[in-house]
Amino acid sequence: AHLDFSLASKIPITRISEKKSVRAEKEKEALGFYLSTHPIAEIRDAIDPRLPYLLKLQDARGWVRFVCMITFTRQHRTKRGDLMMFVEVSDDSARFDVVVMPNLYERTKDLLKKGAIILVEGNIDRPQSCLARTIQAVEVPQQ
Repeated sequence: AHLDFSLASKIPITRISEKKSVRAEKEKEALGFYLSTHPIAEIRDAIDPRLPYLLKLQDARGWVRFVCMITFTRQHRTKRGDLMMFVEVSDDSARFDVVVMPNLYERTKDLLKKGAIILVEGNIDRPQSCLARTIQAVEVPQQ
């Protein structure tokens, strides 16, 4: 059997260059996990290689500092009527909850979007939950 590849040879092949973080998110969406490096791994190393993985903080208590990606947000109104937010975050090892009280929420609400990468400092007083004291946006390096 003779196969005709003449049509295929006339289709221009273009290589599309993507940022690693975009490619990683597409892998996660299609496969349910990251095939290449999780975007947080490189960012954590660039900021401070001593920053802990979320998995290492599962049973931690006290003051912590970590970098993570926001996976889910839920706005909440306190009994006094102030807005606050519950944020689910993840890195390449685990998921974690971050509680953002009204005073911090007011200053950082524009940063708290799904897919944003943030540096959190706060206090852990129960398993897998951090009461945020500071939140900073992390610039993702262009690949």
